[in-house]
Amino acid sequence: MKEAFNERLTRMRKAQGLTAKEVSDFIDVPASTYRDWENGKGLRIPPYQKISHLLNVSLTELVTGEVSKMQESILLLEQLEEIIREIKYRLGTCS
Repeated sequence: MKEAFNERLTRMRKAQGLTAKEVSDFIDVPASTYRDWENGKGLRIPPYQKISHLLNVSLTELVTGEVSKMQESILLLEQLEEIIREIKYRLGTCS
């Protein structure tokens, strides 16, 4: 079952370690308005771009819950870089 926008918004905010108040302050809306969004009441004038920037996710991921192919590729490259650093470290300590 697909995650609802308000549930995704709450999950992503918590993943960043932010309170609803911190998000509402950042996007310049009353805390009560932001809490309404997390409770499933629609965004009237949605500041999607500001929210996605603060939560460090793409607009696509915020709105649809889907990670773009480019984002997946970037994540894989970052993981590979970490593996390569670990291998280089181990090779350096074995010499």
